[in-house]
Amino acid sequence: MIGTVGLLRFDFEHRHAEIGYEIARRWWGRGLTPEASLRPSSGMGSPLLPGNDASVRVLQKLGFLEEGTRRDYLYSKARFHRFRWFALLETDEADHPATI
Repeated sequence: MIGTVGLLRFDFEHRHAEIGYEIARRWWGRGLTPEASLRPSSGMGSPLLPGNDASVRVLQKLGFLEEGTRRDYLYSKARFHRFRWFALLETDEADHPATI
């Protein structure tokens, strides 16, 4: 198995979901994540830990734009973590088409 790509935290009322992925390290840097993700629809978000520059590039290839930082977004390993938040909105698609 190389990894997974999927949608998380669906909010059907507000047409929102988060995209998530994990790829085995030996497969990093080969363009597999954007290819597997194809073109997500609008109303999607994705949290990233600061310093995850490879995932920033993946989301940018998919047309996501950075919106800012969410403080204390996730509790893991006995503490809260902040995340950089990226989103793809319907209005972004016209201004920033995906480069895939």
